[in-house]
This record gives sequence, structure tokens and C-alpha cells, in this order.
Amino acid sequence: MLNSFIMLNRPLIRTKVVQNLYSYYQQADKTNVTVYKDLNSSCAETYDLYHLMLQLISEITREAELRTEALKEKFFATEEERNPRMNFVNNKFAEQVFYNRQLASYFENNKVLKHFWADNMEVIDNVYQQIRESDQYAKYMALNNPTYEDDKTIWRQIFSKIFDDNAFLKSCFEDNALYWVSDYDTVISFCIKTIKRFSQDNGAEQPLLPLFESAEDERFAHKLLEAAINHGEEYRELINQRLKNWKLERLAAMDLAIMQTAVAEIMTFSQIPIQVSINEYIELAKEYSSEQSPKFVNGILDDIVKQLKNENRLIKAVII
Repeated sequence: MLNSFIMLNRPLIRTKVVQNLYSYYQQADKTNVTVYKDLNSSCAETYDLYHLMLQLISEITREAELRTEALKEKFFATEEERNPRMNFVNNKFAEQVFYNRQLASYFENNKVLKHFWADNMEVIDNVYQQIRESDQYAKYMALNNPTYEDDKTIWRQIFSKIFDDNAFLKSCFEDNALYWVSDYDTVISFCIKTIKRFSQDNGAEQPLLPLFESAEDERFAHKLLEAAINHGEEYRELINQRLKNWKLERLAAMDLAIMQTAVAEIMTFSQIPIQVSINEYIELAKEYSSEQSPKFVNGILDDIVKQLKNENRLIKAVII
């Protein structure tokens, strides 16, 4: 699917809109202008994290080279230290990432990010040590004349086995910017997809993932958030009418944000089948809300759709 080869696909866009809508209602000083700016920033920051994680490949390789050379210079260096295996240092995929023009251009245009890893060298040191202690590293270093595919495989394994859910890396990003943490797992998956797509023939011109598939997806994000905010009172009243023995203010704030955004999508985007929209927001409820929320969200949205259909307020496909 084409959506596998972009950073912000529709599910992730929906997540960001829900998160920003939730924040909008939680912070009294937020205006429409600031929430739209926050959405743009949230998208850009996810892309920053993607590039930083790819740059980590070069930074760790450089650390490996420096350590290897330092061991060679030891006065009482062992035979293994004087003549080390250079598989990791000479990794052809890592070299290709280092010279990637798109990655280099991204950091040239962002002077703050450019020095991120230089300011967090203890992270490089810690993560490199985790890599050295892994079974994947030991097996890779035992290879004689590893191929380009071998070189890609070790880095794919590092991302999936060592970087994935890595408390030390997550802590580093949390210390620098809280918003990155919620996107961490998603960005790891996209980095793995990127590694798989690399071809040695592309050299430094290997394309990275674009932020959006098209300008249409970017417009989708802004239009969805705009509809959820501008018609918020109407959509919340539709939800409120279905709360048996409940008041709207007792409803979990995240559940409300999810359903409000779902109604906004159902009523705004006629080209998206209703069941597609409902299923997407049920998935969001599974990830961000309570165990009972998916069933609750599904029931409320189904009832709202029935009412809107009876009132002839929906002109769109009901099935996928």
C-alpha cells in the first residue's frame, strides 16, 4: 500500500488531530490559531524524530570507529584489539546513510537538530554498548565479508530489537521534548520500513519517506481539526443525547475527543465510507482510552450515524 511509504498516513493524522483536540479542551488559554499551529508543529516534530533516529546510525558507527581506533593504540593492546573485525565500522549501509543527501539537507536546514546527538553523547555511548552486548551483533561480527544485505539486516535488527521500546532512548527524547515520546514506536516502525527500502544502487540519492503522501493529506489534517473545533458544540450535543444516566462532563476527556473527531470526519468527508471512519476511531479508543472505551465509542457513533441517516444529513457510502 502506498500509505506504507509515507510518514503521516491517515491513521497517524487522525491520532494527531485527536491529541490536539484533547489538548485544546484541556488548556483554557488555547485559541483556534494556537491549536492549528500545534498541529503543524506536532507533524513536523514527528518528522524530526524520524530523521534523528536515522542519523543515529551514523553517530553510533562513528562511535564504534573511535573506540576501535582507541583500542588499537593501547600500550598493552591484545591481538584482537590490534586487529579487530571491522564489520560494524565498515558497514556499507551505514556509510550510505551517512552520505544520504536528503538526510544531510534536513539537518543543514535545521541548525538546532543538527547538534542534537553532539549534546547527548552519553546516549550514543549507552546505546552502542547495548548493541555490542546483543546476540545480533555477535552473529554479525562473526560473518566473513558481510554483504550489503547483511549490513542492512543488522541495522534492521538493531531498530527492532534494541531501539524498540528502549527506555534510555525514550528518556533522552522525553528530556528534550515530551511530544516525541508518544510517536516513538511509530517512528521506529517507519525507520525499519526505510531500511528495507534502501538499495545500494541508489547511493547517496536514496529517497527517504515524505511527511505526507500529498497536499490532500495535509489538507485532510487541517480540515478535520477545523471541523471538530468549529462544530464542537453541535457534535458534543449529538454525543450528549446518547449518554444514558451520564452527563457530558463525566465522560472521559479522551473518549469525548475521539468521538467528536469521528463525528467531524463522518459529517465532513463524504468520500470516506462511514464504517472506515468508525473503525479508525475504535482503534484509537483501544490505544488511548480504557478497556471499555472501544465498545462504548462504537455504540455512540452507530447511534449518531443512524440519526444522521434518518435526517438525510449523510450523503456517503456506508460500507467499504
